[in-house]
Amino acid sequence: MQSLDRKYKAILQQIAEGTQEYLFEKVHDPRMVIYPIQAYRTDTFGWEVDVLRLKTIPGRLQLWLDMFPNVGRPVLSVCYNSGDLDLVKKVAQAFTNHLHEKPDLAYRDLGPKGAGGQVLAEPLPQRFFGKALVESYYQSKFFTFYLPDRVIVTSRSLSRKVHRLAVRLTRSIASALEANHLSVRNYSAIENRAKVVQHLARERSYKLAIVVKTRDGFTCKICGFNFAEAYGELGRGYAEAHHIVPLSNLRKGVKTRATDLICVCSNCHRMLHRMDGHLSDVNRLRQLVR
Repeated sequence: MQSLDRKYKAILQQIAEGTQEYLFEKVHDPRMVIYPIQAYRTDTFGWEVDVLRLKTIPGRLQLWLDMFPNVGRPVLSVCYNSGDLDLVKKVAQAFTNHLHEKPDLAYRDLGPKGAGGQVLAEPLPQRFFGKALVESYYQSKFFTFYLPDRVIVTSRSLSRKVHRLAVRLTRSIASALEANHLSVRNYSAIENRAKVVQHLARERSYKLAIVVKTRDGFTCKICGFNFAEAYGELGRGYAEAHHIVPLSNLRKGVKTRATDLICVCSNCHRMLHRMDGHLSDVNRLRQLVR
């Protein structure tokens, strides 16, 4: 197998530059550290480029263009690369709202390493393309999207997919850290049983709110506002959770699930509570905002 030539290096750098510009426009997190765009050869018969990292968070956002999936053509992928598998799984959970208990791909899936590099032993299954995958290989751990599109210079649709994925992935990296920071909050012990019941109810509600905010990237699902992007460190880890149907409209004893809540900013939260308390309120407010 031959390594990709410099034509593909130029394509990768062009997509990476556009991705950085899009991230600057859409994500305003002061922790973002942008790398100079420079693609480097990989041992997977291709090229990789670092796009950005977030201060205080290990790992980096990368683009790869290589033959690693072993499907007979170059494949572009967007990934979060870190040496910490637990952190990679947290980012994956923040992105997908699904716990990845074990890697989807691991060192057992690798083919023999030759003089030119290494690829998967078997071609990447078609069902894995476009899907969020956790990978664990020796020192490197990845949360990756392999894109099914053929890589050509003029593919604007491919670039747009990369841009959108990069924004969501950057916010997921940030929200994984924010959720971890919030979840270490400690409570004092309360002996009175009535107070214990109230305490446990509050704690469950608090944990459910964290799940919802992490799922939504601490970003308002009505207007797109993100406190960390607007206020920097002061806004990190802050957002509000809104019951799509107000608790006052529900029967007693009904259990709240994560699907019953969305993440909102303070302004939109206020406006939602001025509305009718119907399921349609969220969509109605989105239309008003836009």
